Amino acid sequence: MNFIREVVWGVLGWVWLVITGLASIASWLGLPSGISDRERILVVVALASVLAAVMLLYRCHQIYAQVRAPVTVRKIADGKHHYLGSMVLILDRSNWIHAEQILVLLQTTDDVQTPLALLRVETFTTKKFPQCVVLRSLTNENLKDYLSDQSRWASMSVVPEIRSRFLEDNADVE
Repeated sequence: MNFIREVVWGVLGWVWLVITGLASIASWLGLPSGISDRERILVVVALASVLAAVMLLYRCHQIYAQVRAPVTVRKIADGKHHYLGSMVLILDRSNWIHAEQILVLLQTTDDVQTPLALLRVETFTTKKFPQCVVLRSLTNENLKDYLSDQSRWASMSVVPEIRSRFLEDNADVE
C-alpha cells in the first residue's frame, strides 16, 4: 500500500499538474484550427503516458537507491533500565528501517565486508534515529569491547540482507 501511495499516486499527481498546465498554455497560445478534437485528445494521452512512464522509472530508481543504501552507526552505548546488560546501537536515519526489523551489522575494511552481529530494531529515539540491540554476535571476538572502540564506527554499516549462513550455528567460524 505504501508503494501505491508513494509512487503511483505521487506520479499521477505530477502528471495531472503538468498535463493540465500544458493544456492551459496551449489554449492560451492557440492551436491551429485544423486539428480535430480526437487528435488533441490523442496528443494529450500520448504526452501523459510518456511523462508518467518517465516519472515512474525515476521514482522507482530513487526508491531502489534509498533501500539499497547502507546505514552508518551513529553511536553505541551500554544499555540502561530496559536494555540493562545489552548494547544499544543508534543508527543514522533511513526510510527503510522499521521497528522489530532484523538487520546485519557489517564492518568494511579494504573492500571486505565482515558481518559482526545481527541487530533488532527496538524503537526510535525522540529525533527518529533507529535504536537497535544486538540479537546475535557473528564473530568470536568480545563484541562489547570491539564495538566500544569509536574509531571503528566509521567503517561499520547496517544492511537489511540476512544471509542463511548468518542464522546457522557459528561454532565452527574461524
